[in-house]
Amino acid sequence: MKFDGVRESDVIVSCDWFSISCLMAHPYVGAPLVCPSGWSFVQCSGTNVWQYRWFLMDNQGNKVATILHTPKSSAIDERRCLVEIANPWLYSDCFREYANIALDVMSMDITGLSRVDLCGDFNMTARQYQVYRMLQDGSAYLKGVRQGVDFHEWEKRCKCAHQMSWGGVESVFHWKMYWKYKELHQGGDCSKPYIESMWSDEGLDVRNVWRLEVSISKPNRLEKIGNGERVKIWEWFDQRSELYRQLYLDKFVIRENMGHKDARSDPKIDFFRFDDDWSDGKVLRHGKARKEIESMDERRVVCKMWKEYVDGEVQANDWLCGNIRAFLVAMFEKESCVQAVCRRFKLTESEVIRKVCDVN
Repeated sequence: MKFDGVRESDVIVSCDWFSISCLMAHPYVGAPLVCPSGWSFVQCSGTNVWQYRWFLMDNQGNKVATILHTPKSSAIDERRCLVEIANPWLYSDCFREYANIALDVMSMDITGLSRVDLCGDFNMTARQYQVYRMLQDGSAYLKGVRQGVDFHEWEKRCKCAHQMSWGGVESVFHWKMYWKYKELHQGGDCSKPYIESMWSDEGLDVRNVWRLEVSISKPNRLEKIGNGERVKIWEWFDQRSELYRQLYLDKFVIRENMGHKDARSDPKIDFFRFDDDWSDGKVLRHGKARKEIESMDERRVVCKMWKEYVDGEVQANDWLCGNIRAFLVAMFEKESCVQAVCRRFKLTESEVIRKVCDVN
């Protein structure tokens, strides 16, 4: 990992998990779920907690939300249900619209949030990585929070930590810091290209993006620092930058381990260095919303067909080549499909279009 010339840059804040607790008007008795025209439901097997699990799909075949209802335990109200918004829409300007659609498929009222995750993406600097290694080897610690599991591997005879976490099972806050780029590329191709697109839009060095994430398991109980008001459900998304700032400053306090009996005597170590203007968006800001959500199925299929299309034996078969070309031409009407092939095969957009359209 290279840090030469890397400066401490802005932190891009996103919401990475948003699950809504609801209460149905009546216990479920098999009534059909209602969705917009062209949309559909896919019924899946239940979970350890819920008898029913549904995927809400839009008219492009993208999953919008998971709806879980009718708890198996008699200790839980049988009208209780949970709506989990699919991850791509948390990075889209369609979030509120699609969340409302998911909440309208059954007759239910919102009772609060079950869980919300806020995350800050940033380019790791040499100074920050030094602090990170101090946390790993115990020469620094996170105040009042138990350290969890860390993951590392050996690279060029150097033990490199890729993830650290803090917070016990009973903790309201669970913190995790990890090399997000590496996590997205564990299978080779990027598993969530819409996140990498956001990084590029924000000017981050994509290969050196790390994430500091906080998962809040009981968000309904939290109050805003300063005025004591409870945080409203949609504020977790709309005001995510300010809420993340407050949680970081209040909860993610790193101290150097000097062995003092009174931990307050251990000096603080800043991980992020922000000035007083952090809250107004000059340093901390929302990630830009994506207008188009790229279908994972479309990306998988178009890349598979491109690989077949450029195969020498296929090129020699005029009938087969012509049919695959016609399929690709139709798929490439969506810019996201063109970009998927460009990323997967490291080509430019003009190279892809020229190959399909025979433009010389």
